[in-house]
Amino acid sequence: MNWYRGKSIPRSLINSALIVLVIVLAVVLLQQRWRTTAHAPDSWQWVTCDVGQGDAHLIRTGQRSAYLLDTGDNFAALKDCLDWSGVQELDAVLITHAHHDHDGALHQVHHEYRQPPVFVSPHYLKAGEDLPTDHTAAAGQLASGMVFSAEAVATGTQGENNQPSGQVLWPPQQPQHIPGASGSSSWINNSSLVIRWVLPAREPGQRPLTVLTTGDLEADAAHRLLTDAAAQMPTDVLKIAHHGSAGSGTDLIIAANPSLALISVGAANSYGHPHQSILGFLQRSSIPTARTDQSGHLALTMNDQGIMLTSSG
Repeated sequence: MNWYRGKSIPRSLINSALIVLVIVLAVVLLQQRWRTTAHAPDSWQWVTCDVGQGDAHLIRTGQRSAYLLDTGDNFAALKDCLDWSGVQELDAVLITHAHHDHDGALHQVHHEYRQPPVFVSPHYLKAGEDLPTDHTAAAGQLASGMVFSAEAVATGTQGENNQPSGQVLWPPQQPQHIPGASGSSSWINNSSLVIRWVLPAREPGQRPLTVLTTGDLEADAAHRLLTDAAAQMPTDVLKIAHHGSAGSGTDLIIAANPSLALISVGAANSYGHPHQSILGFLQRSSIPTARTDQSGHLALTMNDQGIMLTSSG
């Protein structure tokens, strides 16, 4: 008796199908924890603001207060995010590096929000930009090995244990250790503050949330960072470097191994951000990704079910 023997399915095809299935499941699971609302939930721990082609992020410090990490260059868009998040007071402002899409609204923030203290890297002024005049002397400097906390801010929240803290992983104190020609655009990008944040649970049912912020760090600086701090990279959430440009590389994504990637980027921007090479890598790595150009402001909360994401758009 002759039996029909069909052709076996190639293993590569099976593997590809499994990868697609994993990606679909990851997206479905995230969407089940993703909703759009007119205001951020009261329980948010982190917000990435939609400020167009730029960066601005809020780290919750109190019922109506937060740290602001970068300002973008569109104050109206930033103010919309602050209002959406219910933030009325800024305990501190941190600027990752001296590019206009990260610090362009700093002067307006300074005047509108009771002159919060400003923290920068040691290389910020060397990059050719100035802080608001009355902040220059008081601004704190952050470099690799330092911890940013309420004690560093000294705004009346000293001694509280339920405040967020940030381990500064980059840049080094020595400017010659930063890749790129000194003062060039690439060098300024590579002088970006890289901070691993630990955000405490603020109410019953919440869990601490970790977020790695990377400014506009490029691949060569990321490689140097990882030689010294690879063990500190794993995190719940990764802010993709440099709006997802091809030059940001994938090393930080691999090392962070996040449960969620955030991309702060302007719709239809002229730079082609985020680049398909980065989006494709995130997809192949089964990392759910949220983008400000697609979803507006993004609020995050961690609980027993995982990361809950609420968007404004």
